[in-house]
Amino acid sequence: MCEAQWRLVSADPPQGRRHISTFKRKARAAAWATRTEHDINVGKITPGTEHTLADASCEYEKRVSPTKRSSRWEAIRFAAFLHDFHDLAAKNIADITPDDMGRCRHRECESHTRRQRGCERSEG
Repeated sequence: MCEAQWRLVSADPPQGRRHISTFKRKARAAAWATRTEHDINVGKITPGTEHTLADASCEYEKRVSPTKRSSRWEAIRFAAFLHDFHDLAAKNIADITPDDMGRCRHRECESHTRRQRGCERSEG
C-alpha cells in the first residue's frame, strides 16, 4: 500500500529559484511552506551562497557518481576540472555567471585545440 505524500514547491520569483520538499502530513507541509516563504521574503534563504562549485562537485561525486557505470571516469573528470578551473571551482555557486561558464568553455576549447595540434605535429 502506498502512503500519500505532500510535495511542495516554493518559488522565489526574483531569484528564479525553487525549494522542493516532501511530507507525509499536510499540516507539516503547510507549516514548511509558510516558514520557507517567510524566510525567502526576509532574505534568510539565499540558496547557493554558502557552497562553492567545488563543494557541489565533490558532493555529486560522493552521492550520485557511485550509482553510475561511469563513476570512475566522472571522478577523473571532476579531478581534472577542479585542477584546471580552480578559480571557477572556488567561487560560490550563487556568484557564478554565464560569462564565467563561457570563459571556462572557451579556455577548455583552446586547450583541446592546442593538444590536437601538438599530437598532429608529433605524428607528422
